[in-house]
Amino acid sequence: MAEDDEGTASAAGKLGDTPKPTAPIELIAAFLGRGYGVPRGYRVSRVVRHGGRAGTGLSVFITPPGDGAVLRIHYDRESDCWNHVKLRAQAASNTKGLTRGALISGPKAALAMYEALCSMADHFDAVDQDGQTWEWIQHLRRFALMLPGAPNDYWALRRLQDHDYSKSLVQNPPRDEWGKPQRPIPALLHTEATGELYVTARHMAVFLRYDLGVEDAGSDDQILTRLERIGGERVDAQEWDRPGRDRTHKIRLVLYRLPDPDAEVE
Repeated sequence: MAEDDEGTASAAGKLGDTPKPTAPIELIAAFLGRGYGVPRGYRVSRVVRHGGRAGTGLSVFITPPGDGAVLRIHYDRESDCWNHVKLRAQAASNTKGLTRGALISGPKAALAMYEALCSMADHFDAVDQDGQTWEWIQHLRRFALMLPGAPNDYWALRRLQDHDYSKSLVQNPPRDEWGKPQRPIPALLHTEATGELYVTARHMAVFLRYDLGVEDAGSDDQILTRLERIGGERVDAQEWDRPGRDRTHKIRLVLYRLPDPDAEVE
């Protein structure tokens, strides 16, 4: 059977044939959506390879109908996608059962899905880096704990500094009395009067590198540069515990003011 640009590269049983890498992105996305079993109205909107190797991560983004939050399936290693059980289970876990992946029934189907994931990710090799940075911000706002206060408020800064969120906690989360892991989350300082949000440089780095698994986040300076390009800025917060001569403690934090979400250009 002759193959054209919308032909197939391999077969996968009940799942069907994998679209060729040269097929339109809509065709590849539809194939992935069918494999994951996304409900009507939902669509696989983006695939990101965090390094492009067996041992680096891969993320799949699913956009719901309307204004719902984008869902993210994250595999710690691309090699997890070669295993039909891991491929299906991780998707079901990250989407809280929205995707069942009934058609990912064996190794052949898993490899077909992996081929399609890689093909769709290749379409985004030249994706606007600012768009990726906005995705970071969206995920951070969605998951973070909001702490009221302002950068010139000592006790607000103290609460932000004392919030326990680190590489070790993300990689080895504490467990509740039933043994279930409790996901640690970063904190944001929320200035209610202006609506501004601030995150510490440390929390931002931990969130990107170990929570989101972003392989190309870069150094703290590179993260700041990317935030500044979309309207963020660095704030060096230094405040005493009390005014006047009775002050005894000073707190110093490097903060990033997050960009205004209304400024995002689609």
